[in-house]
Amino acid sequence: MKKAIAPLLSILLTACNGAGTGIRSDQTVGDSSEPTPTEPVAHTVDLPTVQCRGELPEVLESITSGYRLAQESDFVPAIRNFDPDYTVDEDFTCSIFTDDFTGDGSPDYALLLVNETTADFQAMFAVNEGNGQFSPLVLKEYQRVTEPEDGVVYTSLSYKPAGEEGLALRDYARLEPAQREAYVARPAITLWRSIIQDEEGRPEDVTELSTLAYCSDAYYFVEGSLQTFQVCD
Repeated sequence: MKKAIAPLLSILLTACNGAGTGIRSDQTVGDSSEPTPTEPVAHTVDLPTVQCRGELPEVLESITSGYRLAQESDFVPAIRNFDPDYTVDEDFTCSIFTDDFTGDGSPDYALLLVNETTADFQAMFAVNEGNGQFSPLVLKEYQRVTEPEDGVVYTSLSYKPAGEEGLALRDYARLEPAQREAYVARPAITLWRSIIQDEEGRPEDVTELSTLAYCSDAYYFVEGSLQTFQVCD
């Protein structure tokens, strides 16, 4: 019995060695036939799910060079010191959310980033390309109006999961029925827009939350296309 097993093990080892050199099981050395084409394998990575606050995923470092995630201390005092218990249980100092914003089955990120040199800041979508790579889609760039140590971020990044009404509940959300349905059905983010701005779009007063949050801009995707609308109270 042992004599019968030895040749079999030799054959199996030869087959394994051939697989490691790119030789198919049905192809011998010197065979000029072309191997059967195979579909390319998509590169996948283990992507963390981060909501509101956390570390910037390593896979996004190449598209956020020179920027970092906004921290709670980066927000102006009117936002940072606001007590949400008086209204809704919501954190207004968030800087990162994860969801399939584009609807293609892959997780994307919404980010609020501060420039490490100038302390200007920006909001962006990091759009998953499905191959382990992300593309930046900058929604809005902001110029700081205060000194960095006093807090520079004067907007808020909020997240609306799919199925929730979000800004559609606001009294002045004048949306067409189809637009409202599309917005409610999809995940979205919201950015505040100050009611009083200078010619550069900077708020003239960052001391009152009611002024900073008077208007809100919604951003969401429909069939891969970015959509937006504004609601002001």
